[in-house]
Amino acid sequence: MTGRPQRAERNGIIDAMRVGGILYIVAYWHLPSYVSGIPGIGSPPSELMVTLALGSFVFVSGYLLGNTTRSGQWIARFYRRRFYRIYLPFVLASIVFLAMSFENAATFVKSIFLVSMFLPPPPLTLWFVTMIAAFYAVAPLLIVASEHPARLWPIAAAIMALLLLYNEAWGLDKRIVLYFPAFVAGVYFARRALPQSTRALAALGALTVLAALPVWFRLTGVEPQYALASLPWATLAPLAVLSAGTRAAGQFRSPPALAVLGEASFFMYLLHRPIYGALVRLWRAPDPLEQAAYMVLIGLPLVVILAVAAHFVMRRLNIHRPPFAASRAA
Repeated sequence: MTGRPQRAERNGIIDAMRVGGILYIVAYWHLPSYVSGIPGIGSPPSELMVTLALGSFVFVSGYLLGNTTRSGQWIARFYRRRFYRIYLPFVLASIVFLAMSFENAATFVKSIFLVSMFLPPPPLTLWFVTMIAAFYAVAPLLIVASEHPARLWPIAAAIMALLLLYNEAWGLDKRIVLYFPAFVAGVYFARRALPQSTRALAALGALTVLAALPVWFRLTGVEPQYALASLPWATLAPLAVLSAGTRAAGQFRSPPALAVLGEASFFMYLLHRPIYGALVRLWRAPDPLEQAAYMVLIGLPLVVILAVAAHFVMRRLNIHRPPFAASRAA
């Protein structure tokens, strides 16, 4: 490890990770729900990529929150901001999901009370927000502990143990266990140097390749998105991408278009299924290629345009900076 801790202010690498991850999910991974015959879905590379995308969202969320300014009533301010910036848009999206029959009433209730990861099944797509909300619940504790690794790692291990014990006793959605270490790693590296030396990056790269093997070969026989064997990849791959990108690009600052898309990525995640669902109800092409063109050429631009519009509306109200997108500490 060399160099000074990296600051997350308007970090172009972070915005690129966010935009790349959200476009992978919105423009490819979720398309089979609306278009038949999408090639490669479920293949080892696609499983690696979706786990990397989701792990990146979680890692970067921890990385940015780890730089939270702790002064005055910062914990109350932290939760208040999460309520306005994350929870309210999530509830509105959940109402739309319910109205469009993407989830039933029981799942909706569990979802808006943020307990669906502990009382599965969680909602389609919006499970990620309920999961990240659970991480935010313990974030202040992790942020304070991150100043001393001797405190952070035992606390993180204790939380992991509690999650595993809960799973054994009552069952939970295992993705909350799979991605929690990525959040902790993000908090940890927020105030420390990323791996930047050639030797450190080579070691990290080798570990990341090894971590990919259980996902690639499905060694546990469980779908990689839900397999705890995917945990090392979900944690190490985002760290490797951010570290290598920082080494290659230095203090790359987001150009305006990238910054806007990064800021709007949370709304892309919230809105893409309702938009795609509405388009399919309006018209479904008889030919799969025509349907794919319809969704990519009309649906995807609509998702981006409406997400950017929603972001700017919320910014005008001065209550929102999305959890997927802010390249500054919140």
